[in-house]
Amino acid sequence: MLEIKDLHVSYGGIQALRGVSLNVPDGKIVTLIGANGAGKSTLMRTISGLVKAQSGSILWNGQELLGKPIDQIVASGIAMSPEGRRVFADLTVLENLKIGAYLRKDKAETEKDLEWVYSLFPRLKERSWQSAGTLSGGEQQMLAVGRALMSKPKLLMLDEPSLGLAPIVVREIFDIIRTVNQQGITVLLNEQNANMALKVADYAYVLETGTPTLSGTGSECSRTCVLTNIPKNLKLGMNSDYTVYDQLLLDPDLLATVPRDQYFYTGIDTFMHCVESLQGSYRNAIIDAFSVRAVQLCEEIFLSDDMMSEENREKMMIASYIGGMAAGNVGVIHPFSAGLGVVLHVAHGLGNCLALNVLGDIYPKEYKQFRTMIERQDVNLPTGICKDLTEEQYEGLYRGCIVHEKPLTNALGPDFKQILTRENLIERYKSI
Repeated sequence: MLEIKDLHVSYGGIQALRGVSLNVPDGKIVTLIGANGAGKSTLMRTISGLVKAQSGSILWNGQELLGKPIDQIVASGIAMSPEGRRVFADLTVLENLKIGAYLRKDKAETEKDLEWVYSLFPRLKERSWQSAGTLSGGEQQMLAVGRALMSKPKLLMLDEPSLGLAPIVVREIFDIIRTVNQQGITVLLNEQNANMALKVADYAYVLETGTPTLSGTGSECSRTCVLTNIPKNLKLGMNSDYTVYDQLLLDPDLLATVPRDQYFYTGIDTFMHCVESLQGSYRNAIIDAFSVRAVQLCEEIFLSDDMMSEENREKMMIASYIGGMAAGNVGVIHPFSAGLGVVLHVAHGLGNCLALNVLGDIYPKEYKQFRTMIERQDVNLPTGICKDLTEEQYEGLYRGCIVHEKPLTNALGPDFKQILTRENLIERYKSI
């Protein structure tokens, strides 16, 4: 089994993976789903030893992989077919395949595996003499997978195997993935074609900006997506018919192993969406109906003895789904959290918790409920995050919040700047 625990990876000042934890059971197909930049390829490259981790653990059959040379990782039974195929263009198909077996000393078994790869990909045998650079995109992808298989892996990692391929070739590649798995090879799959990936997968993880997405916010089924402009300290919503997914997967089992605090931070977001909507001036009957029911579910979840029980995980999925449908009309919490996200890169769910914790005068009832929920679930809310920042950073927090005029007007009216002055907002941030 592959076990990844609290993995953190950065490229310079950019954090690519933030506390990622997941398991890949033996003999299963596990798929990673997420947008470009979510950290899927980074995760695979870190497992392979190509990228160094800042902290965390990668256990392969109980043995730590972090810090091991790449050749030892390959020798332990892990192989990767990289994004973009990365075949050796000037070498023949056969030479590329033999490179995949460079660590092996069992010549007879290597020849058997070569014939096995040829049986999986007959076109490779037909073109064994041909330079890899002259193959089609689909044939190069077959070669990249075949080369990885030649190391005789126990775990095969496939990074975007369908990228740029015709639909008929994609189906062929995924048929091969099934076949390989049926022969006892564990598969970790990074794939943007969620429909195809989920059809073959035993388990799936969704990665979003380097962090596994837990319960979601329901934005998957709405017209709203979020755009972040870091240089300008902006985090804004965009409405488009093209941001709505064709399918939505609600699986409470995916939440079972999530750290409790992270589960709370992410799940409570739907509570905040809805109380902001119910307190605002842009309400309508549909938003109220969704919000009221989602709040009820959140109260049942977070005021219970165990928010992570099987029943509550199911409720969390439903609450997130319907709560997200009411998320268009938020109030002060989300703009305040946006400042934290843009300047300090605080995750959205945690940012909302930190925001409500200093907005008790604006949301007194909801603040009291929130504090009761935290205490009931024994959740740790970080402190000192905004202590001793630079003046430039405090100014960025203020601007990152105050730019969101529509939600602030929804909550406080058109004169919101007289209530949330620069001094008022910065003092609130300093208390976090």
